[in-house]
Amino acid sequence: MKKRTKIILGILVGVWVFAMAMTAPEMSEALHQRKFVEQTFNTYSKALVDNKLEQAYGYCGTEFQRATPFSDFVAIQQTLQTRFGTLKAIRQTSMVVKVQRSPHLEIASVQASLEYQRETLKILYELHFENGRWAIFGFKQI
Repeated sequence: MKKRTKIILGILVGVWVFAMAMTAPEMSEALHQRKFVEQTFNTYSKALVDNKLEQAYGYCGTEFQRATPFSDFVAIQQTLQTRFGTLKAIRQTSMVVKVQRSPHLEIASVQASLEYQRETLKILYELHFENGRWAIFGFKQI
């Protein structure tokens, strides 16, 4: 191998090692937070399936609750059940947790299948870490 090639390869490896060292804390924290996101989402999902809407709404974040009063949240759930039947199960299909150092931000995306009596909907949920807990920030059909 030529000396120039070795130098370029050494620089590339050095840059890669530096980049990994700089992002390691965020990746480690994201892995750590993943289990808490999963707990929050599973508890929220169980409350929806059990039709405990007040409990499910409690897992929604401050901004979500500002934008969507409880009565609107209930109306959305009732409309879905009228249209598609009883909600039988919610199955998580994927999850991504991102931790950003500056500005500090922790966000998770969860894709799930909502299995109603007559149809299954694919929903993307966004969760934010706020006030020391993970909370539903919003969701949309995909």
